[in-house]
Amino acid sequence: LLAKAYFELKDWDKALTASKKLYEFTPQPQILSNINIIKNNKTIGYKRKNEPVRLNLGCGGKPVAGFTNCDLFPGKSVDEVFSLEEIPYANQSVDEIQSEHALEHLPRLKAEKAIKEWARVLKRGGKLGLKVPDLEECCRKFVENPGLQERWYMHTLYGVQDFRDDHQAPFRDEVNYGQIHYTGFTEERLSRLLT
Repeated sequence: LLAKAYFELKDWDKALTASKKLYEFTPQPQILSNINIIKNNKTIGYKRKNEPVRLNLGCGGKPVAGFTNCDLFPGKSVDEVFSLEEIPYANQSVDEIQSEHALEHLPRLKAEKAIKEWARVLKRGGKLGLKVPDLEECCRKFVENPGLQERWYMHTLYGVQDFRDDHQAPFRDEVNYGQIHYTGFTEERLSRLLT
């Protein structure tokens, strides 16, 4: 009843949460069907008919003009808040996706799911601009440049895991969960995933 009430109110997030909880306790095909209907209704509202839809995914503090800047963590330069692997846009409704140094912040399975999700929302002939650290190159440079290991290559491999170097951060010894790298990509692996 709660899921149905949220559905009637068009509160898709709460309807989805209630339906998923219901499915945990009563795994029935009809509930699974309802979950898919809710997900579809959630994405329909994001279609924009009169202008190209261009998403800058995982923008962090780097907004790009002409793009909707999206990130999991809210901020003054973030237009929309959602996860890279659950994009609330309809199938083939996005003209262009740009993502710079964001995919490596997801665990491997979520990163793979994100790529599938991007393929789902991207229009045929749409453009994908993707930039991630080259794992092989980082490892090679890490070994070849001992002087830069601690600072540059360690951060490239594992992310900036704390706020120690951010003098404006109020809690400099806290974990910076938004900057930890959970996976890495070689050119061959990324090519295979994209294919």
